[in-house]
Amino acid sequence: MAEPSSTYLYVPSEDEQKAISILLVLSASLSLVGSSCIVYHVRHNSKSTPYRRIMLGMSACDIVSTIGYALQPYVGLKGESNSFVWSFGNAASCSFIGALAQFGFSAHLYSAALSYYFLSTIRYGTREAVFAKKYERWIHVAIILWSVATAIVGIALDIFHLNDLGPGCWVSGTPDCTGVRCWAELIAWVMGGIPTLLSFFSILINNLKLYCFVRQTVREGQRRALEKESQMISYRLNNHQQVQDNVPMDTSNHNKETRSMKRQSSVLTSSEKQWKRVREVGRQSFLYVGAYLLSFLWTIIKQALDGQDFERSPGSGTFLLPLSILQAIFLPAQGLLNALIFFRPKYKQARKLYGEQPRLWLARRAVLGGNLRSMETNTLDPMSRRTTGGSRAPVSQRSVSASVVVGQKRVNFAGEVVSRCSNPMLDVPQNEALPAEGEHQSTPSEHG
Repeated sequence: MAEPSSTYLYVPSEDEQKAISILLVLSASLSLVGSSCIVYHVRHNSKSTPYRRIMLGMSACDIVSTIGYALQPYVGLKGESNSFVWSFGNAASCSFIGALAQFGFSAHLYSAALSYYFLSTIRYGTREAVFAKKYERWIHVAIILWSVATAIVGIALDIFHLNDLGPGCWVSGTPDCTGVRCWAELIAWVMGGIPTLLSFFSILINNLKLYCFVRQTVREGQRRALEKESQMISYRLNNHQQVQDNVPMDTSNHNKETRSMKRQSSVLTSSEKQWKRVREVGRQSFLYVGAYLLSFLWTIIKQALDGQDFERSPGSGTFLLPLSILQAIFLPAQGLLNALIFFRPKYKQARKLYGEQPRLWLARRAVLGGNLRSMETNTLDPMSRRTTGGSRAPVSQRSVSASVVVGQKRVNFAGEVVSRCSNPMLDVPQNEALPAEGEHQSTPSEHG
């Protein structure tokens, strides 16, 4: 790597700056739509769970920070050597979008909080009521207070200035710094670097623990399923041999064994579906991790290079330009990625029940719920139909997002958990492992 120069500073060309500015706006617009859909869905749904409220807080913060990302190339400081071509702002507007950028660190903290939620409820079996009472309130208070307080402090100390690398403003110093700007690097670590690293490693460690737990639980369940299946085969062979040999059987014991075998057969029939849903639990959590990494990894790398004055090294543009483009695409896109993951179980459910409908209708059904009428039948879907007397009719449809029992915890399709102190997975009858839609809707811990 070339040594940093006191005179050289990489600045994208005007065409490159225009491309980055347009990409930021396009990505931010899609993200605003995604976050707004989550906010609408949670606010208009009667059920309120820690998972939904965490996603609501994350989406609300994402809306604010995404607006800041979209404004960065335009309201940043004008007239500087590294100002973007379409910038028309001044020191006040630069400080404003710097505060929005600082508030954007709430997305890191909410992503970490979501990983702790999954770990606490799935791995350690914490009941949602307990999680909400002991942890959730403090999670929201801590994240909002930290983000707002640091943004206000940054404005008060006048430390938000034009970034050396890329559009926008945040904590920045100058070689000939005076006063508080000489502490810009330390302040940047305290206000952004440390929270980001703590969130990053918390997310990775928590989801690694969750992955190991789900894998171990699935393997144990499969082992027990094989044992039950072996017992059934042995019983059937023994029964068949007794019939061939005309050996008289105890009728009462035979009936008990028959009922037991039928029950085990019912459980084994549903076990394959249960394994698939257990994998979906981990997959839902890991998708949120992937969305986080895809959104922020490029910014983390870029900020680390900025801290080493890499942009002042001759030839650094070969690496920094692709990095800036990736950042412009994915940094504002977390709201869109979160929405795709959040509505994924509901979309799959709608596709299973209404596969003949267009994909756009299925997507709207996932967001709007049962109030959306079918395009062909123009009737309310089975999950929301009522009897003529006004009461809700029982529904026999099986829900693809139904819960499954993992160890001693009930885990639903999207990864939410209600602690359960009853039977393990293979002791749950099929009709309990796959509740009807009406039963599933009454469960106090529905995800998505």
